[in-house]
Amino acid sequence: MKKFAILILIVMMVFAFQSAQAATLGYQDFKAYTRTVDNNGTDPEYWVKLYFPDSTSRGTYVGGTVFEYDAYKNSVDSFLITLFGHGDSTNGHPIDIFLSFLDSPHSDSVMVASYDVQQNVSFTLTLDILNGRLLYNSVDKGSPLIDNLTLLDSFVGYNEFWVGYGCHFVHDKTQVDLTVNQAVPEPASLLLLGAGILGLAAVVRKRR
Repeated sequence: MKKFAILILIVMMVFAFQSAQAATLGYQDFKAYTRTVDNNGTDPEYWVKLYFPDSTSRGTYVGGTVFEYDAYKNSVDSFLITLFGHGDSTNGHPIDIFLSFLDSPHSDSVMVASYDVQQNVSFTLTLDILNGRLLYNSVDKGSPLIDNLTLLDSFVGYNEFWVGYGCHFVHDKTQVDLTVNQAVPEPASLLLLGAGILGLAAVVRKRR
């Protein structure tokens, strides 16, 4: 009976540890607005403002837990900025994507990626910030122009940022999705782990 009790306590501790390690935090924000973007791409014609974790303006915390990006910058699981749109009737005009972190986005805008989408076809164009990749309709198309480590650091200290677009296409929605590792175990996991340790200690003491 005592061996069985010890086994149960060990299982409780392992389960609590795994639950704490596997927990993730998520955040999403988007701006849906259909607009034709038809300038030549040398300067962003259309800017989308998105909000980041710890902002009270907008956004959804997946799982309901509020967190600050700065505290989890080194624990990012995924960080995606996705453009939903469709190509217009022109070709040979890549979509240029810019990022900015100031109230006046034109003053510090940096082009981070560029890709020529197909004519008259709906598409998604995703910046994988964590891995430094550009995806067209979920297919890896190589590295953006800016190193991914630089991009991760660029978001530190900000609760909002701008995504700018140039060239010929129709914008439908821009969305940011972020997941991070939860560094601190959840209270329920801590309680389970603590109960297992105390129970195991009690059994060992009783045997002695």
